[in-house]
Amino acid sequence: MTYQIAAAASVVLCTTKITGGTVSWQVDEVWKASASGPSFKVGETLRLDTRMHELLGYRPANDQKAVLFFAGGGLPADGPLELLPVVDGAMTYSPHDASVQEKLALQQLKERVAGLAIPLKVSFVGLKSMPSIALAHNNLAPMLVLFDDHLVQRVIFRKPRKYSEIEYVEVSLTDTDNLDIAYADSLFTFSCKLVEKRDMTKVLQFLERKGIRLGERAQRLLRSP
Repeated sequence: MTYQIAAAASVVLCTTKITGGTVSWQVDEVWKASASGPSFKVGETLRLDTRMHELLGYRPANDQKAVLFFAGGGLPADGPLELLPVVDGAMTYSPHDASVQEKLALQQLKERVAGLAIPLKVSFVGLKSMPSIALAHNNLAPMLVLFDDHLVQRVIFRKPRKYSEIEYVEVSLTDTDNLDIAYADSLFTFSCKLVEKRDMTKVLQFLERKGIRLGERAQRLLRSP
């Protein structure tokens, strides 16, 4: 699944529609888009060639959700690279090959493809030695999006960072909805104030699963009832 996500130029969530024996797919959400792949719009109706997937056992069902992966490089947009029907809120990738098979809830797959976007009030650049001091800030379009293998942050510029580059993560001494991310190769921190305090636990759990060291206050917050 990781390879398919990386290889796909476009990924969309659709609803299957069957009218008079004709099958189409209506785009509900665009999870991934790139200049090299086909362009899709929410509400657009797609007519697709799914014969390859039907040979592997796929059968379209009216009003069923499906996640469609499309290749780039000028390949035809009517033949999806991967088609994952949603059954009981989940999808099974490669159901006939146990060596690579994965079962994922719809939200889990969305987070792996589109990232987990954390709503922020403001983001700012701080100092490791004095994280409460903001050297620059952004309260118009702050950004923190967590992907499977990296995150994307924005104070002034949109910047991807690998999880392996993070030295530690800490919660502000004065405000438990302020997050400080310190990088091993920098004297500065990426800090941000979350819109919802409950999202802090979600972020800390996610980063802890990535093997990132949590500061003492972050650990206490995560372990608190």
